[in-house]
Amino acid sequence: MGPSFITATEDWAIRYPMGKTETAHIGADIGLLQDRLQLTAEYFSIQNDKLLLDRSLALTSGFSNTVENVGSLQNRGLEFTLNYAIIKGKDLQWNFNFMISKDHNKITKLYGLTPAIYNRGGFTGVEIQRTGNLFLGQSLNNIYTYKFSKIAQVSDTAKLSGINFGRKIHPGTSCRWTGTATTSLMTTTVM
Repeated sequence: MGPSFITATEDWAIRYPMGKTETAHIGADIGLLQDRLQLTAEYFSIQNDKLLLDRSLALTSGFSNTVENVGSLQNRGLEFTLNYAIIKGKDLQWNFNFMISKDHNKITKLYGLTPAIYNRGGFTGVEIQRTGNLFLGQSLNNIYTYKFSKIAQVSDTAKLSGINFGRKIHPGTSCRWTGTATTSLMTTTVM
């Protein structure tokens, strides 16, 4: 009978199978003015399963955390793009590009029936941290912090300024559109 052991690489592959991703994209492209003006709109939905993430362990195990396939994540969003060739000549091209997008992610499954996975640390190693926590049905980037009696308003900024959230708080803005605008100028010089 051969040796009865398993290598670290084999163990990793057994314990952490490859994640699975399902994607769906619906979009439309429109070109106008002999394609000098191009408009694109796209909706996307991405489902990621078997995500490898840190999971806290009971300190009695001798370890504070481990990496495991702990859940599933859904990403959905919209993206709009506008490209315009202001000047489209043989030796000179001037283009304007504008893109705006909005996306939202949500944790759709955690291992077992677990509703939350807390990132523990701090001085004692058992304090719940503000970031790195996973909550079923919530965004991956949620911040665990103090409960507030209402939705934060601009008038509450002074009260909130004494709390270190790890980022700047913008009252009333939970899901924002992001975008970019660029312009490019290209010339062709023949010698």
